[in-house]
Amino acid sequence: AKFALLFLRKPIYLQISDADGDDGYWAGTHIAAAKGSVVAVVSDDAENDSGVNGVGIFNACSLDYENTVPTPNGISNWSVAICGRAGSEIIVTASDRRFHACRDRDSSVQVWGNTQGGMSGVPMIGCDTHLIVAVGATRIQLYKINEEDVSAGEDLLSMRNSVTVRSNGEYDFIETISWGSDALQFVICRDHQIDVFRFDPGQDRMWLTQTVNTNADLRLANASLADDYIAGSSKDKKLHIWNRSTGKKMHALCDVEEDQELEPHDCIYPLSMLCFGHMLVTSSNIGCALCVWNMKTGQLAKRYNDAQEGGKHDALPTGCDAMSMVYIEHLNGFFCTTGFMDVWAFPTNEIQKIAATRRRGRD
Repeated sequence: AKFALLFLRKPIYLQISDADGDDGYWAGTHIAAAKGSVVAVVSDDAENDSGVNGVGIFNACSLDYENTVPTPNGISNWSVAICGRAGSEIIVTASDRRFHACRDRDSSVQVWGNTQGGMSGVPMIGCDTHLIVAVGATRIQLYKINEEDVSAGEDLLSMRNSVTVRSNGEYDFIETISWGSDALQFVICRDHQIDVFRFDPGQDRMWLTQTVNTNADLRLANASLADDYIAGSSKDKKLHIWNRSTGKKMHALCDVEEDQELEPHDCIYPLSMLCFGHMLVTSSNIGCALCVWNMKTGQLAKRYNDAQEGGKHDALPTGCDAMSMVYIEHLNGFFCTTGFMDVWAFPTNEIQKIAATRRRGRD
C-alpha cells in the first residue's frame, strides 16, 4: 500500500543534460546503472559525440554530470553494473570482448577475460560486497570486492564462485539478471525460463531456489522479482505476472490497446521493470513514459508522460523507445534512457523534494 501511495501521486519530471549541457538526442544505445552516489551510463557507440564515450558518471543526488571514464582502446560497452559501498563504488562495464572495472572517479582499473554474452551484452548486478555476472548460456560467476586499498597491478575484484545453470541450447543466452527486494535474492531470465537464486554473501554462495518455465510461443526479454510475484516482459513487449508461491501465471498485460497492434519498430528494446511490493514500475510501449501496474489486480494504475506534455519529444512511432531504466534511491525516482535522459522523482521527504525542484529549475 505504501508504494501505491508513493508512485500514484504526481512526480517531478526532469530531463538531464549531457557533458556539454546539451538536451539534444544522444546517438547509440545508452544503458544505465545506479547505486549509492553514482549513476553510470554507457553506450554501444564508441564513435558517438554524446559525451558518454566510455562511462559517463552522474551524481545520484544532484544528477549533475561529473566526468567520463574512458574505455580502453575506445571499445564500446554493452552493459554496466555498480558494486561497492557508498563513496567507493566500482563501476564495471562489459563489451563484446572484455570486462573493464574502475573505482568510481579514480584511475584504479582492472581489465579481464573475454565476455560471452548474448546480443544484449553481459548481464551483471552489484551489491556492497560482490558482483554477479551471467556469462554465456550456462554460467553465473561471483566476484568479491577487494576491500583493501588497491595499488597498481592489484585486482579490484576476484572471482570466488561459479555456478552452472541449465540451458535449453547453445544460443539460449541469459538475457538479464536483477536483484529481488533485497540483495539476498536475484532472478535470471532467458527465452523460455526464469530462475530465482538465493545469495549468501558471507559464504560466497549462490543456489537455485525456483524455476518458472513458459510455453514455447513466449519469448522473454526481462524479469523482475517481488516477494509474492515474478514479473516478466516478452519480446513482443507484453508483461506477464506469475504467483511466486504456486508458479501459476496470473496476468498478461500491455499498455497499448488490443486494437493498436505494435509494429516491429516499436519493439526494439525490452521493457525495463522494477518491483515494489505489489506495484510494478515499467518503461512504456508508447515512447518516453513511465507505467505503474498493480500486479495483484493486473491493472495499469498510472502512466506518466510529462516529457510529451512538456514538448520535449514525441511518443512512438515518431519519437524514441526506452533503452533502460534504473531506480535512484536519493530521489525515490526512475532514471530512463531514451536517447534523451529522463527522470521521474517521487520525493518522500523535504530533502528529496528540494533536490528535485532545484534540478528542475536548472533544466
